Amino acid sequence: MITLLNDIGVGEIIVNNIDKEGTWEGFDCDLVRYFADNTQVPVVALGGAGSKEDIKTVVQQGHASAVALGSMAVFQSKGMGVLIKFPKLKELKELLGTK
Repeated sequence: MITLLNDIGVGEIIVNNIDKEGTWEGFDCDLVRYFADNTQVPVVALGGAGSKEDIKTVVQQGHASAVALGSMAVFQSKGMGVLIKFPKLKELKELLGTK
């Protein structure tokens, strides 16, 4: 089934374990790795990020090509609007050991 995704031209796969969504307890690395290791399609991890360390773990151990962030980066509060705080590129490069 997964190799079929390559054959039909899928551009990327977003993998989200709904049980992890909004928990801030980290991604489901086993689920992400299953897709990443069994297809040539880039895999985006979604659901569960609570720290920059979670990003590092899912990229290095889950073999994710990319990471999607929700509540870790976007905060809303009544009367205060929206605050968006993504990790800085320099922080991510240091975290992942890239230049």
